[in-house]
Amino acid sequence: MSDAVTQNINKPIFSYEKGTGGAEIRLHSPLSMPNATGYLWNKKMMFQMTCRGYANALHMQPEPAKYAYGQSFEAKTFMQPEHHYYSGHPGRFFYIKLSNSDIFSLPYEPTRQTLDKFAFIQGQDTLRWEIEHANIQFTLRVTLADDVALEDWRLDIVNKSNNEIHLDIYPCFTIGYASWMNQSARFVPELNGILGEYITPYQKAKDYPKIKQSMDKTLFIADSPIESFDTSTNRFLGEGHMHCPDGVKHSSLFNSTALYETPIAVLQHKIRLEPRQQKKLSWLFGPCQSETHAKTLSNRLQQHITAKPSYLKQGISIQTPNADLNHMINSWLPRQLSYHIESNRLTTDPQTRNFLQDHLSSIWLNPTLAKRNLLLALSQQGKNGAMPDGILLHEGAELKYINQVPHSDHNVWLFPFVELYLSETNDFSILETTVGFGDSDHESTVSEHLELACDYLWAQRDHRGLSLIQQGDWCDPMNMVGIQGRGVSFWLTFASAYAFGIWSKILKTTQDTIRAAKWHDYQQILNDTCNTLGWDGDWYARGITDDDEHFGISRDQEGQIFLNPQAWAMLSEAPTPEQADKMVNAIESKLRTPFGYCMLAPAYTHMDERIGRVTQKFPGTAENGSVYNHAASFYAYALYQQAKINNTNKHNDIAFEVLFSMLATDSDCLKRGQLPNFIPNYYRGAYHQLPEAAGRSSQLFNTGTCAWYYRSVIEGLFGIKQSKGSLTVKPNLPSSWTNASISKKIFGANVRINIKRGAEASVSSDSNNLQIEGSHISGFEAKKTYLISVIINE
Repeated sequence: MSDAVTQNINKPIFSYEKGTGGAEIRLHSPLSMPNATGYLWNKKMMFQMTCRGYANALHMQPEPAKYAYGQSFEAKTFMQPEHHYYSGHPGRFFYIKLSNSDIFSLPYEPTRQTLDKFAFIQGQDTLRWEIEHANIQFTLRVTLADDVALEDWRLDIVNKSNNEIHLDIYPCFTIGYASWMNQSARFVPELNGILGEYITPYQKAKDYPKIKQSMDKTLFIADSPIESFDTSTNRFLGEGHMHCPDGVKHSSLFNSTALYETPIAVLQHKIRLEPRQQKKLSWLFGPCQSETHAKTLSNRLQQHITAKPSYLKQGISIQTPNADLNHMINSWLPRQLSYHIESNRLTTDPQTRNFLQDHLSSIWLNPTLAKRNLLLALSQQGKNGAMPDGILLHEGAELKYINQVPHSDHNVWLFPFVELYLSETNDFSILETTVGFGDSDHESTVSEHLELACDYLWAQRDHRGLSLIQQGDWCDPMNMVGIQGRGVSFWLTFASAYAFGIWSKILKTTQDTIRAAKWHDYQQILNDTCNTLGWDGDWYARGITDDDEHFGISRDQEGQIFLNPQAWAMLSEAPTPEQADKMVNAIESKLRTPFGYCMLAPAYTHMDERIGRVTQKFPGTAENGSVYNHAASFYAYALYQQAKINNTNKHNDIAFEVLFSMLATDSDCLKRGQLPNFIPNYYRGAYHQLPEAAGRSSQLFNTGTCAWYYRSVIEGLFGIKQSKGSLTVKPNLPSSWTNASISKKIFGANVRINIKRGAEASVSSDSNNLQIEGSHISGFEAKKTYLISVIINE
């Protein structure tokens, strides 16, 4: 066992701390969780970096692009789960050479030398490393500029010894193989740094206007004198490798210029420090359009203006007996929510389902943005009622990748969005706002758009009354169930029923009783059809293929049970209490693992051509049987809704377990390999098939989980529901909890709700201006502060 592990053996793997910029998470070793990452973003870019120094970054121009690449030509694709890091992977490295020629590197890669002290800290708007070695203290940090795609790096060095020391500092930032057409890099004295240049490869003349506008340059500039430099990867490495390059072993770098070679950006700074003396160095790294643009950006070297995302104005604050949940809800989930609504997952055509679910978050954090984005989505609806496969965010955007494959579920997501928006804002006037269509100049009210969306869902059914799946529903790789136009989805049928139920309740609230009754009846028809054709004895089937074969049923050897149909059956109010109990028992028996609830089980191990490419994914990853947290968040929310529908708390402990199992904690983080600074899209499943890999995090923070998790905590765990100016509080605390509290804005008022167990249930307030009838509270005035006390039965 190395010293780096030994020195931390008695410490926790990570710790929650309070820094000057807010909540932080500190990892104490580079070896315990080598793939643990932190992330930053602004409205122009996303930056993710491992604790050891490997990095991924994307910026928008307006399509996503890189400014640092690997050593071989890379295909353009979306962010990948379980990203593979290797010795030549792009990174941000700092070689340190002591006067005795000993060499090590910050933060840890690529030399991998044992360090005396190490800490990696994810802050709210910074990533930071605190490292000590050879009696020298290093504080390395990176932030992002506030309004441009630019990394701002700072290194503080303190000589803790009683002797004068001499250091060579070699910041080494990968530029990589960016183009087979044209790539180079050179030192520019006027910039005091390096400019990498390339031309994005293209072959069609019609693509030239776009290419012409690209930021096909990468700058790396310093604020301190530069002794020497290298821009050629081959010259810098020589006969060595990244762990020990020839350039660092020599007294100076080779001042090489990359001429149609793979470029790199390496600088050499010579530092002399008296005893206890401190030295600060700064660098900027990022894309630019020209040398003139680079000079403009260089003015930011001394400014250090960092991005302050809106998550700092969080939606809720909680105090519960569970510290891990408190940290996630109060500090880290609002951050992830804000990332999604500000970045749109670094795409210009987000899938409609992703766009509407991600922007559920904006209803809590930025209701004005939520309204604008709902109207944007509806403006691209077809006159026939169909929502598009993706939402185009600017005039030149086009549908790409998965959005060129027709999916059947996009209309569904309008209704949870509108329900939550009306609940939180009480802005029913939006229903009369007019908006156009994607294929017509005609304008209709939002209410009429939503009616058309329901009509379309109702029309897209087969002769049995089940929803056609096309080439996928929420599970987009389930692409062969209905490729011939006959396959159906029980999940989508339940989801459509859920949508109809929401719309019926909204219509009832607006006194449109005739249409409300119609859609309530249609909801019941769909539920009855699923109960007749989809119930398999202990759970619901997933679907019926083009060849009229049920799947997701007890006789299947693989893919025997799916989580989503069970969750959405509960949401649509389809099962009887007895059926719900059977479903919960089956899920506990077949889908629950120590790391959460799997999306399906057993995972598929070979292609099933009746179902599609989901069965080709590696067992236990992504949609093929992973602990897919988006699906698990649906299930948690559904369990809490069952408690409300059936007036029972018997599933409260399970609902909380579903939520808690999505969090990395000190007891299981080594297996998950992730810090609790976000909820990933999945953890490895297939627990009984491949136990050695089960629990491993995807490290991917793009996920629809976030808003549903947040909503489950607010409406489910704490039982807070707003409607037409009134508040209902019916908490669903785990049986082991005796108390909890939540602070939240309610209709513009600042409200704190304290919950505790007692002999007799009651609701009271410190204000005589509030009207309380049972669990219903009204009379809130904006900007005022209220304290509400809720006692629930012991």
